[in-house]
Amino acid sequence: MLRFLEASGVDRRYGRRLPSLMRNAGLTAIGAKAQICLWQQGSPGIAMMRANFEQLREPMIAGNYITQRQFDEDLARLDNANFMMPSSILWTVWGQHP
Repeated sequence: MLRFLEASGVDRRYGRRLPSLMRNAGLTAIGAKAQICLWQQGSPGIAMMRANFEQLREPMIAGNYITQRQFDEDLARLDNANFMMPSSILWTVWGQHP
């Protein structure tokens, strides 16, 4: 899914670049915090991943990013009680106008 998103124009490093972008825009007192959650069966994060996967099923398969079988196996993992996955990084960035 990450390869598909990047090919579609998603900048996965945008959060990391935000502090320097804010500094370049003239802000001061810049700070940042990154957070990752661990998602497991039944969590809202897994429900969101399932919705994302299902939305991207056809374009990912049609684009040869994944086979139908691999997709079904990955989707089934979300129902496994022993499966856990880290979320994407959630960035919080702040700054002040001088």
